[in-house]
Amino acid sequence: MTREVILGTGSFIRKKILTEMGFTFSVMTADLDERAMGTRTSEQDAPALVTLFAKAKADEIIRKIYIQYPNEADRCAQLPSLLITADSVATFQGEARKSVAGCFFPDKVRQW
Repeated sequence: MTREVILGTGSFIRKKILTEMGFTFSVMTADLDERAMGTRTSEQDAPALVTLFAKAKADEIIRKIYIQYPNEADRCAQLPSLLITADSVATFQGEARKSVAGCFFPDKVRQW
């Protein structure tokens, strides 16, 4: 049985990368309150923060599949072979910063 790949993010860039690599995948996003888990300006280091968010996204997506398919046989057929979740954080002078839409533009970066 061939199972599908699920991209667990709505990120345009991540979708583009996987498509260019030749992957066939579907997108399923997690409904998380990242602020309740920790802020991007907290004292947590950036790698720990993005790992926390990415794992939480994976857990939430698996939870959604369990809810959508309460029958074990149906659920097992729907679980992906590969679930890709990710997150990113900008850092400045060693401190995690809140993401800003369009942060790659110099005027946005200067605001930090």
